[in-house]
Amino acid sequence: EEGDGGSRRISCPLDPKHTVSEDNLEKHLKKCNSRDKPKPGYYVENINAGQADKDQKLQQVTLCERSRAELEALVEKLKTAVEGLQGDVEDRTLSHPILQEELLNPMNGDSAHKHLKQQASILGHLRELGLLKRGHCFVEFGAGRGKLSHWIHKALKNPENPEICEYQKIINDPETFEDLQLLLVERSSTRFKVGNHKFCV
Repeated sequence: EEGDGGSRRISCPLDPKHTVSEDNLEKHLKKCNSRDKPKPGYYVENINAGQADKDQKLQQVTLCERSRAELEALVEKLKTAVEGLQGDVEDRTLSHPILQEELLNPMNGDSAHKHLKQQASILGHLRELGLLKRGHCFVEFGAGRGKLSHWIHKALKNPENPEICEYQKIINDPETFEDLQLLLVERSSTRFKVGNHKFCV
């Protein structure tokens, strides 16, 4: 594939999901987001992998290689571990009016519609629990493009929404005013974030 100026574009050796100009490969590798980065002081490789010497590799064993007795013992351990936990978890899909127009948009495919239903249900549960209000810090883990935060922000800036009616009572008092905080946590560098300029509120 030819890039600008006739330079050939190739897959990045560190991450084949993106390409780079062959002429700029050396420069790109020094700043690529997929390059190895210094590990923080608290990081210990394979800390959760079980007991093994530093240079010893743990043997990988599949379930089908275990004996019936070992599997039955494992099942008993699992039963003991979950004893006393709530077994019947109610599956409730709620919604929120701020997403209704988008949910009815025929331009959204099946995947987009599924994610919109999930986001609408999360907002619905937050509202039901009385948590969808300003003055809170919402942390979105695995944020990707930040769509959930986008809808939370949109719901709480809309004066027609009941979530902020109570909050409107203190909005003109600078001493009691608390703003909305959205903290997006994402391991990869995701491009095309949704309304990223709106998150600084």
